[in-house]
Order: sequence, then C-alpha cells, then structure tokens
Amino acid sequence: MQPKNKIGKYMKFKENHKTALAKILSDLVQCDGIVNQGEIDFLHQVYQMLDITSATRKKAIQLTLADAVNTLKSLGNAEKYAVLHIIQQLSLSDG
Repeated sequence: MQPKNKIGKYMKFKENHKTALAKILSDLVQCDGIVNQGEIDFLHQVYQMLDITSATRKKAIQLTLADAVNTLKSLGNAEKYAVLHIIQQLSLSDG
C-alpha cells in the first residue's frame, strides 16, 4: 500500500510537524512489538513524500508521544485529515 502522493504534493508541513509525525509513525510501527517489511517500506515512502529527512527522524526520537500529539493539534483540518489517512494506511501496511 502506498501513501497518496497528492498529500506531499499539495500539503507542505512545517518542520516541527514533520518531526512530530515521524515520532508518531515510528511509535505506531513499534507498538505491537513486531516491525515487518511492509511497515518499513510504507514509512520510507511517507518520509520521501513529505521530505522527512534523517535529521528530522533523529529529532523525533527526542520527542515524547504527548509532545508530538500536541504539536499536531496546531495543524489545519485538511492536514489533520491527511495525517489520519497516513496513520490508517500505515496500520494496514503490515499485511
């Protein structure tokens, strides 16, 4: 399953939002204790689509999940919907 390319094309997330999203997606992938290739592939596609760099992912490690969620609260409704869609697709990417 691939993320919709239009999300990255039409929506530009600020750096703090990218960091928060990277934290949330990383935690979601790891929450069941099993990380499979489908999840990794999907994450890489999202990172590429939204230009989430390795430096951004390293910053995300320092965030708490609560801080990441609070950061995303400042997104507009369209961006929140896009994040929800990404999370839904990620949850299905493990087969």
